[in-house]
Order: sequence, then C-alpha cells, then structure tokens
Amino acid sequence: ERVVVSQIHRSPGVIFSNDKGVYSSRIIPYRGSWLEFEIDQKKDLIYAKIDRKKRILGTIFLRALGFTSREEIIRCFYDVEKVTLEDTPESRDALVNRVLADAVFITDSETGESKKLFRAGDKLHLHDIDELIIHKITDLTVIRFGEPKNDKNPKSIEDTSLSSQMIINCFEREEIRFAKDGYDSDEPTKEEALSAVYNVLMPGEPITIEAAEKDLTSMFFSSRRYDLGRVGRYKLNKKFDYKENIQDHTLVKEDIASTMKYLIKVPVGDANLDDIDHLGN
Repeated sequence: ERVVVSQIHRSPGVIFSNDKGVYSSRIIPYRGSWLEFEIDQKKDLIYAKIDRKKRILGTIFLRALGFTSREEIIRCFYDVEKVTLEDTPESRDALVNRVLADAVFITDSETGESKKLFRAGDKLHLHDIDELIIHKITDLTVIRFGEPKNDKNPKSIEDTSLSSQMIINCFEREEIRFAKDGYDSDEPTKEEALSAVYNVLMPGEPITIEAAEKDLTSMFFSSRRYDLGRVGRYKLNKKFDYKENIQDHTLVKEDIASTMKYLIKVPVGDANLDDIDHLGN
C-alpha cells in the first residue's frame, strides 16, 4: 500500500503572535537561523532569541549587530524634536519627565575638556533642569513619544514614534547589568555586547571578539548562511511598508529594528497580531 503524507511548513517571513500571554515575533527564513523576539510585560522589556536559545536583552542584541549608541537606537524607534530651555517656570515644567534623545555635554572650566552631563535616554527631573540652566544649556533634543491608539486617536498605527518607553527601560536594564559587572563606560560597547550575546549562544566556549562579530554578521547578513527567499523578502517589505522595497534575500538591520518596533506596538493595541494558523503563514 502507498501512503500519501502531506506536509505543511511555515512560510518564510515574519509572524507576530500571543502564546499563553507572551507577545512574540519570529523571523522565519527559507534557510538559516530563526530569530525571535518576545516581550516581558512584567518588566516592560524586549528580548531577542536566536535558534530558541536563552534570551538576550533587545538593545544589547542591537549593539552587537552594529548599532553603536543610544542616539542611533533611539532614532530607530522614536521621533525626536528640538526644544529650547528658558529660565521660566513654564519652560521648566514643560521639560519635566521629557526624555533626552541626544547626550548633553559641558566644557570643564579647569581642563577645557568636554564632559558628558546627561546621556541620551535620561529622563529629566526638576533638579536636572536646574543643573542645565546653571550650565547655560538652552538647546536640547528630546524624544517625542507617539500617542497610544484609542477612540480619540484611531490612527496611531501610522505614528512613526512608539508610545511605549520599553527601549528606554532596556537602557536602564543595561546600566544595572553592566554597572554590576564593573564596566567603566556609560553604555555597553559593541565588543561588550558581542561578548554578552556569545555567552548565551556558546556558553563556556572561548571565542574572540573578531570571530564573534564575523559569525553573527554571517548568521543573518550573508547569503551563504541565510536566505529569506523571494516570498520571505516580499512579506517583510509588505509588513513594514518600507518606502523603498529592499531586494536583499538576507536580513538587513532595518528588518530587525522594524520587527522589534512593530512587536512593541502590539500589546498596547497600536499594531495587530497575525493568525499563525492561516494557510498563508
């Protein structure tokens, strides 16, 4: 007797789902490593997972891929605007709880060297604003958070800036972790991020930073090891509505930031889940 077995497999592309209360996304290639993201709603953080290994903090993963600074990461997820600080009650009150999009530097009066006063991602409190005024800082760049989707604002899905502060929370988690580990810099470097990623991917196995960088780059950005196929690339272009369609059949950095951004929008209702049982997926 002959038996016909039909096989259905996941179509390459990106899927956003909610499994047992956990919001997650998967970028599924035709060939290569699966890249997943999931949201920890209790801590309001986003994590990356490669081939279902342990979780990696989202911003650490971005740094390992080459996003070099808080400023660059912020601009992937939020719109920014320039504001002027004046020594008036109205101006002070307007800046309380705003979040900086660029670091603020001052010049040391004794050495003449530039010194960082506040970092990008720092939330401004009243005493911080007083310090800015003392140092005669008048021009600032801050994050403009998007408006959450609701009955009064039904089109927030078109807002290019996140309403969530999840990425800012990830910066704070980085600071807690790296301060505890004794790092000197005020934010993790690419080398430190690569080390953190490969401690998860290859625990206990020694690997040089150069080898880790080469391996991670080829894992997602090399046609030799990764292929979305025409269908996968079409579905990513369509999902994220890129201004110019990307032709590469590998991932590009914009795909990863766009996947994280879309996933962060899902729990607050600013973006929709996919039906993973739909035959199109």
